[in-house]
Amino acid sequence: NSATLSFSRTGRGLFTRDEIRQLMQIEFERAARYSYPIACMLIQVDHLAQLQTVHGHESKEEVLMNVVELVKGATRAGDLLGYVVDDRLVAVIPHTPPEAAKGLAQRLLVEARQLGFEVAGRTIRVTLSIGLSHTQDPGATSFGTLERVAEEGVSVADQSGGDRCVQTELYQLYERERVPVSRQDIEELLARAEGMGYRQR
Repeated sequence: NSATLSFSRTGRGLFTRDEIRQLMQIEFERAARYSYPIACMLIQVDHLAQLQTVHGHESKEEVLMNVVELVKGATRAGDLLGYVVDDRLVAVIPHTPPEAAKGLAQRLLVEARQLGFEVAGRTIRVTLSIGLSHTQDPGATSFGTLERVAEEGVSVADQSGGDRCVQTELYQLYERERVPVSRQDIEELLARAEGMGYRQR
């Protein structure tokens, strides 16, 4: 199911969405423990539903997968963890402070505009709406909070016409959202993840 395609750090193998979110939570906790920054990015391709309606499912998938490759190509090797769900990309980029994350988002906006798709003799213009969050805000108390702040950013970007990146800074509005995971579950997940190329720092 391509709608829940997960990409690991090396691109080898597929995790489930829940496994990816657990790995993201583990990365969040490690970042808090060792005091390094993490950026969370939610990326939506503008007008993707209309693209599917007019040009079919394959065109939509081609655009979406090209944007995934764009994100993977723009981040450092070994520094990306993410998944695609509901036609949106969720990416966690460790060791990335807010300003660097904003620069990365701006680069993705520019590169997306340069993606040219020819469908039935027409060129399709690709633009993105990006929501950003980061661990440097005192209100960033859980990975769930990062996700929700990024979601809010995408909503604002989308409602403002798309082709932009938004950081809402509304961390304090969201409560901690931790899904309890047993230590054994985490150990098993990490063992599987390391077999697929995920490396703890």
